[in-house]
Amino acid sequence: MPLVMAGLWAVLCVGGSIFGYRLGTAGVDDLALEHARAVFETVVNFRAWNASHGGVFVPANTGSEPNPYLPADKRTLESVQGEQLVMVNPAYMTRQVGEITVGTDGLLVRVTSLLPLRPENKAFPWESKALRLFAEKDLAEFSQFAWPAGKEPQFHYASPLLTKASCLECHATQGYQVGDIRGAVTLAFPAGHYSLAKLSLRQNAVWLGSLVFLLGMAVIYLLARAARGRRQALAKAKEMTLLDSLTGLHNRRGFDIRAEQALETLARERGSAVLAFADLDHLKELNDIHGHQEGDAALRLIGKALGQTFRGSDVVARIGGDEFAILLMDATWENHPIIRERIDNSVCQANQSWHGSVALALSVGLVPIDLSRGQSMPAIQDLLASADEKMYSDKKRRRKS
Repeated sequence: MPLVMAGLWAVLCVGGSIFGYRLGTAGVDDLALEHARAVFETVVNFRAWNASHGGVFVPANTGSEPNPYLPADKRTLESVQGEQLVMVNPAYMTRQVGEITVGTDGLLVRVTSLLPLRPENKAFPWESKALRLFAEKDLAEFSQFAWPAGKEPQFHYASPLLTKASCLECHATQGYQVGDIRGAVTLAFPAGHYSLAKLSLRQNAVWLGSLVFLLGMAVIYLLARAARGRRQALAKAKEMTLLDSLTGLHNRRGFDIRAEQALETLARERGSAVLAFADLDHLKELNDIHGHQEGDAALRLIGKALGQTFRGSDVVARIGGDEFAILLMDATWENHPIIRERIDNSVCQANQSWHGSVALALSVGLVPIDLSRGQSMPAIQDLLASADEKMYSDKKRRRKS
């Protein structure tokens, strides 16, 4: 679950960073577009004013050359004072304004077309793209950021020029009709500050996303650690309910659970085992004469000796007051004398450190468990009952001897 939560949190943080960056850059794009629209509206208004007057005449000595693309009789005019005047139509005025702005703030204003009268008005590649989109998709405007090689980033804007009746005087020979798109007014201006704003937004999105991700991971780690601690505490508490508080071995409930699990494994693997049932002799005498403290000490010592004698895969338990049960996994009945000998040796080991009034001894009963031919799994209670009978037989035999 922590890994799943971390993965989901990472996806959310990346998605949130991307969304925030795109939302921010969309705002930057809108600012650049509004800037372009404002400039474009100014140019359009100047052109409209010029067109409403049928063009304007300016003194020839201002640097304006006669426009060779106008009809000859409309290129120049002599004033009543004898001054030579030059006709400036909307397109000519737009070009002159563009020459001024490109030299001051880098703003390039152009009138362009796929079929220009003036060769210098031939569309740039990005302008050609805009003109094709105007014709194919009926767009009202076109805009984009561009990053020319080795140059400052630029913002491009274009809006189509529709043919009006007044335009046919010059453009009728090109086959245009009223309403046709004959070209576009385009703008190109430096956009370095907009690019820097986008870069700043991207960096902020990365830093903020990383910070939020790390904070979230810290929370996930703390929650996972708390959950793990709780699971371990619950597991420990559950395990404690399966242990005998005096000897540290499994108690009766723990033995039933572990033995059943072991027998299920034995049934799947078609193996064999041996169950030993042992009873501590003279425990009542120890308790009655010398007190329960000495009886408890005897049980602890025997429990410790049995726990150290058998493997971790075996199930060793104290299932009653003076009763012990041992399920020896993967043991065969042919080895039951060796098993009995190991139990006797554990008692001898315990007696070496025992200083009680009566020597410690165990009466033991052994029963085989054979599931090698796919037999049904026997019940734990039945196995214990059989081993208990064998144990009492061993106790009687030892008393007689």
